[in-house]
Amino acid sequence: MKTRMFAVLAGSLLAPVAAQAGEYVFTQIDYPGASQTQVFGVNNRGEVAGIGLGTVVSPFTYKWEEGTFTDVPPVADDRATYVLGINDAHVLVGSAFSTDGTVQSGVVRRTDGTYTLFDHPDAVTITQARGINDQGMVAGYHDRADGTTIGFVYRPGTGNFLDIVPSTMTLAHGINVAGEIVGSAQLNQGEACPRAPADSYGWVRRTNAEIHFFRVNGLFTQARGINDRGVIAGTVLDDAGIRRGYTARIVGPEPCQAVVVPPARLIQFPGWDATIPEGITNTGVIVGIVYNNIDGIQHGFVAVPQ
Repeated sequence: MKTRMFAVLAGSLLAPVAAQAGEYVFTQIDYPGASQTQVFGVNNRGEVAGIGLGTVVSPFTYKWEEGTFTDVPPVADDRATYVLGINDAHVLVGSAFSTDGTVQSGVVRRTDGTYTLFDHPDAVTITQARGINDQGMVAGYHDRADGTTIGFVYRPGTGNFLDIVPSTMTLAHGINVAGEIVGSAQLNQGEACPRAPADSYGWVRRTNAEIHFFRVNGLFTQARGINDRGVIAGTVLDDAGIRRGYTARIVGPEPCQAVVVPPARLIQFPGWDATIPEGITNTGVIVGIVYNNIDGIQHGFVAVPQ
């Protein structure tokens, strides 16, 4: 594999942009030569999983402490390949498109570079893996014939799927070492719990299969990452169209919870309209995506707590 170094040169488009805000120091991530960069997964060894987007899809891993990219070869036949999750053993998960671009299959990429592709038996065209823990359990989602999506847990060793958290639009994303999973669900009125409004809710699925839905500050909420300490990272969307990140723990037994995060504690990369955390390490390092509403061009970021 080829390793690319960030070139820290005056005026260089490849140079990381660092900014400090509140409790974090942010570093912007732009894959060299890509028009957009998306960052989704992170492990506890300082490795990030993401993709560069342009004329081709460029999957990569990135070490933020060293500032280096490593290209991840796609599956056979140069099929568009996304890497979205990474565990501490450097096993990657994501998805790959069929040669005609009509079907998206889940992938697991092992440390020897070999891929295993898989499709949920009920999927129509989409099976996407989003996260993997150190035990090899995979979290993701698939589409259904009725036009909705549902989360799943997949065990590559047995090939077994378990569907979780059905909704109009469910994404299962983060999974920690204990097997707790987080994601988001678009719910109708009263679905999260009696009298709960229709909205996007974050959720956490415990190892005993209990589901806890939550909204942060009464806003549109998505959960994306969970570390081994149970800290969840995600995003909220306010009425002005601004997305900010949050971290929170869901500790109560209630199936539907209201979470309050003081506005000053919400996470925002300075200068960007949208800050979307996608993963969090055990030390609280957050990775994700930023963009401005005016053009929607996405960049990756790393936020290191101070």
